[in-house]
Amino acid sequence: MADFRHSNEPTRKAYGLLHIGPYPMIGSKFGPLMGIVQSAGLPITEVLGVFHDDQSTVAQSELRSHACVCFAPGTEISADLDLELVEIPGGEYVVGTHKGPYEGLHSSWGEFVTSVIGSGVKLGSMPCFEIYRNDCSQVPESELLTDMYTKVE
Repeated sequence: MADFRHSNEPTRKAYGLLHIGPYPMIGSKFGPLMGIVQSAGLPITEVLGVFHDDQSTVAQSELRSHACVCFAPGTEISADLDLELVEIPGGEYVVGTHKGPYEGLHSSWGEFVTSVIGSGVKLGSMPCFEIYRNDCSQVPESELLTDMYTKVE
């Protein structure tokens, strides 16, 4: 997973549930998030994981991330849904794609960041995020596609 591309991304307004702890454990928040969104009948356009802290400087038990969704423009979000607004800054990002089970994402992130830094691209500040391009309940694990985004300085 050494390939990456540059992408100019818009600012995203995502809504989600906070997870505190090791990043690979964020998956526990997606079930409750989808339950909230589906019961409200809201139109999802993207499903994301947003990672706020640098793992090299923050203890695993204190890492902050959000399991999020984006909605179609103009969707009204009721305050009683208890979803947090997470604004993801727009701008230049580098993007890599992981294919396969989510358990392999940690390794793919390491390869991705190493490739980007090795190419001379200077990484910007957090947050980083993932967009889950297909539904894990609809496709085999081997076909899952996850795009990994990190900001360029």
